[in-house]
Amino acid sequence: MLFISGQAKTNKVVEANEFVLKDGNGKARARLSMFTLFRDPDSAASAENTRMRKDIPNLSFYDAEGHPRIFIAAFQAESRICLNDSQQTMHSAMWAGSAATSGAGVSITGRSELVQVTLDTFIEGPQLVLKDKEG
Repeated sequence: MLFISGQAKTNKVVEANEFVLKDGNGKARARLSMFTLFRDPDSAASAENTRMRKDIPNLSFYDAEGHPRIFIAAFQAESRICLNDSQQTMHSAMWAGSAATSGAGVSITGRSELVQVTLDTFIEGPQLVLKDKEG
């Protein structure tokens, strides 16, 4: 038995400024876009969001409550990855930029920013910063 398909193979390109991945309840859970957007993707626009930087390729992931959890972006001067816990109280970030701007580094921030560890390379050279609730 021989089956012949009437469809020819095509190479299709889908182009857009933004793609949104939604869960079964219709809630945005991931966003690939050309502007920075690291907020609840289902909330109404606010004054803060109207100042978003355009033409920044980024990928954002949100939890079931709409809180930002992972953010990956390629800014003009640096690349950045940010991770948040479910309560938005602990954060980790890793970035790589030029020595004249942001350098490269990693930062881990604990609850309410009382505890912080940062290792980076900036204009002055490498530095390690440790902070606790006493400063």
